Amino acid sequence: MAYVPDEAVDDSAQVTATAFKIYAYICRRRNHERQYAWLSVDNLISALSLSKSTVYEAVRELEDKGWLWRSENSWTPQKGNFWPVDKRFHARAK
Repeated sequence: MAYVPDEAVDDSAQVTATAFKIYAYICRRRNHERQYAWLSVDNLISALSLSKSTVYEAVRELEDKGWLWRSENSWTPQKGNFWPVDKRFHARAK
C-alpha cells in the first residue's frame, strides 16, 4: 500500500518539489513492518528520471530538514504519522 502522510503533504512547501518527489517515492517503497525502504541511489535515479547530483542534493535537503534518515541503502521517512497504515498492515498480518 502506498502511503504519504498528510503532514508531509501539508508541509510539502518546506522542501523543493524534487525533494518531495523523492520523499513520496521512498514512502511508497517503505516496508511497513521494518519502517524503511531498501533502495539505492541508482534506484531513485532510474525510477524518478533524475540525475545523480540532483538526487544527492535533494536527499541532503531532506536529511537536513529532518524529513529523512539514511543508512547505507536503507531510507527511513521521518515526516508525518505512519501509524494509520502501519496499524492496518499489522492487523492484516495477524
